[in-house]
Amino acid sequence: MDSVAQQSEQVSLLPVYAIVGDQSFLRDQAVDRLRRRVEQMGDIDFNFDQFDAVSADPEQVVAAANTLPFASPYRLIIITNIHQAKKELLDALGSYAKAPSESTVLAVVGEKLIKSTALYKAIDKAGGIVERSNPKRKDLPGIVQTLFAAQQKQAALGLCAALVQSVGEDIEGLNKAVVKVATYMGERATVSPDDIEALVEISAEIKIRELTSALLRRQAADALATFNLLLKQENNINSIHRFIVRVVRELIIARSCLDSGKDSQNQIAAALGVPGWIAQRTIEGAQRYSADELRAGLDDLAQLEYRLKTSQQGEAAYQRWLLEFIGPVKA
Repeated sequence: MDSVAQQSEQVSLLPVYAIVGDQSFLRDQAVDRLRRRVEQMGDIDFNFDQFDAVSADPEQVVAAANTLPFASPYRLIIITNIHQAKKELLDALGSYAKAPSESTVLAVVGEKLIKSTALYKAIDKAGGIVERSNPKRKDLPGIVQTLFAAQQKQAALGLCAALVQSVGEDIEGLNKAVVKVATYMGERATVSPDDIEALVEISAEIKIRELTSALLRRQAADALATFNLLLKQENNINSIHRFIVRVVRELIIARSCLDSGKDSQNQIAAALGVPGWIAQRTIEGAQRYSADELRAGLDDLAQLEYRLKTSQQGEAAYQRWLLEFIGPVKA
């Protein structure tokens, strides 16, 4: 990435750019680099505007792009979320991009820009399409090593690979993890296996909370994604099972209280043995399930526990259970 950046900084600034790609971290990195290049030319404090394509007024955006810079050879205009832009804005920008101001650098930024639009064609003709494609999995440990270096930390490639295994392939998530590890390390300069293990424990704790939230909100897709990530982080499926059983039992207690008329937060908190503010989340979750659904879910969990002990298909069975239990409310 550094070599590409150095080459790009040797090229003259273009009047229009499209910075596109799935990962926001890579897009932001390219935008920051472009901003630094414009700053090197002159004062940017009075020569910068940023718009969100979702809500931006087309006339206001074009007017800003056509405004002459003050005490600088260039103005910089950044338009985010271009993949969510309405036709009116795309059309206005497409017309502008055909004859852009020579004293403005305008960059549209987002996940993608449809190639059939006049805006894409004009930017492509100018040579301003910047695609920040996702790196290959095999390249991620090296990228993580570079992220550690930016935090003045040294990390072996093997440890960087372990971090990728724990966190996943999203570079923004990896960068946040690197920052967490660097903060945990303090003044030490060399990353150790213990540092990575500490982060994995933190990540697992966060994901467990996310799984609880998905169960309580009846969001099957989120629950399934979090469950799969916990397994990917090499968490023991039996530990996850015990946690889910506890959550379902707490939902049953709360649902029973609601059905019997003991519906105050304090009453249900006492039955659960937790503070009221913690009980409130469980109460809201219990209101989304019927008593029959919860009892059937607990019975199914008992059968799942047997399968976990006697079968190699426990993971697939659990995925099915999540989809069936949390899925659409049953009549």
